[in-house]
Amino acid sequence: AREFGYHGPAFVAPGSAGIDLDEFLRAGSAQRARQRLRAPDGSPIVFNPRSYREYVRNDVFFAALPAVIRRFPTAVAVTVGMDKNDGFRRLTAALGIADAVRFLPAQDRGGMADLFSAAAVTVSPSTHDGTPNTVLEAMAGGSFPIVGDIPSLREWIEPGVNGFTVDPNSVGAVSEAIIAALSDPGLRGRAAARNRAIVTERASRDAVRPALREFYDLASKFERQ
Repeated sequence: AREFGYHGPAFVAPGSAGIDLDEFLRAGSAQRARQRLRAPDGSPIVFNPRSYREYVRNDVFFAALPAVIRRFPTAVAVTVGMDKNDGFRRLTAALGIADAVRFLPAQDRGGMADLFSAAAVTVSPSTHDGTPNTVLEAMAGGSFPIVGDIPSLREWIEPGVNGFTVDPNSVGAVSEAIIAALSDPGLRGRAAARNRAIVTERASRDAVRPALREFYDLASKFERQ
């Protein structure tokens, strides 16, 4: 907006006025998801929450999974909103991983929170994007984020500290990042604590709503000038 001559107040906030952290603190959330997914205790869950979008390399995500499953044979991969995509179902069958993939329909907020709480890693291989709420929700749920290396997400992810940024067009880069994260529970634990603190401070409803009210007050004053 500044480039086009606007010099008034500006504010960027997550959708839905911030992340409702209470959704991620419900007792038994991860266990409910495991039961629904038929995922045994101890099996790593790899979650792709992005549904079908042209700018998200879901084909790369699926192609990266065989290497992950060879390294972690009990791993379960989960998608939402792609349950009616016959092309992706055929792809998983051709890759020999159909038994390890769960195609779920679109979920309500509680269902998504359960999945993020259960997932060891969340993969968002977008080639361009804003800051997806699903990435912030993964951070809130303690799931290790693996995201496309794009400017909007570099603001939230410090590679190797609280997530990984990868080339979303590279099958090898995505599979290596998933394997590296699953192989290092210490890294995932440290990242989970850091990410919850980041979301609490910058993206939670308790943080965002007062900032939005302050912005609206400032914007109203600006318009009256």
